[in-house]
Amino acid sequence: MNHGTQDLYPTFLKVQLMLSPGEITVITIIANIGGAVCGYISQYLGRKRTIILAAVMVGAFLPLFVLPRNKISLGGAYGIVPAHLNELSPPNCRGTFPGFTYQLGVLIASCSAQIEAVLGEKFPHNGVPDYGLTQAVLTACAIFSLIVMISIGTEAKDVDFEKQLENEDYGPENRDNMTACN
Repeated sequence: MNHGTQDLYPTFLKVQLMLSPGEITVITIIANIGGAVCGYISQYLGRKRTIILAAVMVGAFLPLFVLPRNKISLGGAYGIVPAHLNELSPPNCRGTFPGFTYQLGVLIASCSAQIEAVLGEKFPHNGVPDYGLTQAVLTACAIFSLIVMISIGTEAKDVDFEKQLENEDYGPENRDNMTACN
């Protein structure tokens, strides 16, 4: 969802909306503030609810990728997936699991800007590549997948990492196992 809406976003703003570099910077900064806001909200609503709420909000605002022709109507917010992954990680993998899974997602999504660019050029709007439409369609697919996966998964918000380690058998004879993900 993140790559689908952000990788080609500055190009969308420049090519389709013809905004200046300064305007593009301001819009991008404002949109990224949503991550901090969602992180704060997730402390009260929980990780799953916040991720689903953020995904639904992004879905509700997807038409703004297709319809806007001015800078006033743009904005966005994203979920708290990295914290959720860290809380779900097994104690002996906590240093590796969240980073690995997050980067695996980045690897899978790394081609999204190229896919959006090619599709946008194949389906132009008024003679200009329609990057907004392709971002909206691909992001809608990502939102649906994210909501389904988060809904069926578990939540471990407020897990006490230290207590979790104490409950595991990491005595002197098992210290080597702490660094291995098994």
